[in-house]
Amino acid sequence: MHEYHAIKERLAVPLAKAGLEEVVGDTEWDVYGSVRSVFASEADRVLVGWDGEEGFGYVETWEGDNQWRMLRTKVLEGTAEQFASDLEALAHELSRHLGTD
Repeated sequence: MHEYHAIKERLAVPLAKAGLEEVVGDTEWDVYGSVRSVFASEADRVLVGWDGEEGFGYVETWEGDNQWRMLRTKVLEGTAEQFASDLEALAHELSRHLGTD
């Protein structure tokens, strides 16, 4: 499974708990395999993405006024153990941000 799909699958629980639904799905946007989806509710927007050129997954949150802010935790391409650890850290950070932890 591509790393992006593993990230998106793991983040589905905190996104759903916050009432966010996928509004733009699996959009590929460059030749390097980068892909992203946007989840939204009336109050929040969250972008889940994979940077294919740099090899990492990330989450951005909508700040308003056409501004997105990337969460600090990135899920790096690499060993399975490091990927899993990074993914759990990102899920925890997203849950804290959304108030669903």
